[in-house]
Amino acid sequence: MVSVITFFVYLSTYCFTMIQNMQTDNERYKKMASLAQIGWWEVDLTAGYYLCSDYLSDLLGLDGDTISTSDFLNLIREDYRKQIAQEFRANSSIHKDFYEQTFPIHSKYGEVWLHTRLAFREKGTGVDGGDKSFGIIQRVEAPKEEDQRDALRRVNDLLCRQNFVSQSLLRFLRDEAVESCIADILRDILNLYNGKGRVYIFEYDEIYAHHSCIYEVVSEGVSAEIDNLQDMPASESKWWSEQILSGKPIILNTLEQLLEETPDEYQILVVQGIKSLMVTPLMTGDRVWGYMGIDLVETYHVMKIFNGSPHWEIL
Repeated sequence: MVSVITFFVYLSTYCFTMIQNMQTDNERYKKMASLAQIGWWEVDLTAGYYLCSDYLSDLLGLDGDTISTSDFLNLIREDYRKQIAQEFRANSSIHKDFYEQTFPIHSKYGEVWLHTRLAFREKGTGVDGGDKSFGIIQRVEAPKEEDQRDALRRVNDLLCRQNFVSQSLLRFLRDEAVESCIADILRDILNLYNGKGRVYIFEYDEIYAHHSCIYEVVSEGVSAEIDNLQDMPASESKWWSEQILSGKPIILNTLEQLLEETPDEYQILVVQGIKSLMVTPLMTGDRVWGYMGIDLVETYHVMKIFNGSPHWEIL
């Protein structure tokens, strides 16, 4: 009996010591995370909320450890909010395995800059069988110069576009429903640009005498033109076809750039309400088989080159 009591006392003491050690380790972790200004988050997009670490909860001024996705978006500074919101929409429709952004938020300590990235995703563990995503977030220094802030916006933008392209290509390789997959990819591309428009793919016939629109996705409120763009004689858009068939992209910040050089093609485009456009040839080996383009019908964009990559800025 004594040995049983002794063992019980020993076991209780051992468990108590282990709990104390765990609590000490937990406190140490919290202190180190606070000193490093780093935290973690868990998001269930279907349920629409974040679960936040102690550091992040304190930074955001939360009473508990959760915040709705809409409330979190409202904390992001307005000039970054739309892009981050697009990323949220993308994550809800695309099973992306990569996400990384840097942006300013309004915290209880004033405006601070955060860098966040996705760590991993759990499939089907969220509400209604949705996914849960887990990531880390760290407070970083604010860009000091306007040029640095502009460069950061462009890097964020390029990261966003790279994410869309890589995930869309991966989905294309995995998806047997090619038609719907292509439509989804075009819709993803359209969502990358701020403003209403249409994204499309054209194909030339074997002798390059005609070209037809074979896929098109349009924004809400933008008219579809695919039915009006079938078996179009290449001879009626000579300059356009010469550019595409020579492997050159077409970038028009405004249609006025076409008016003097090729008024016929200007008329074809202006009746569609296009303000700006960008078109790139689609090639198989050395042969051009068609082209993909995006038309913006609501806002003018100016194309600039940043780190060797094209970047459209809204006017």
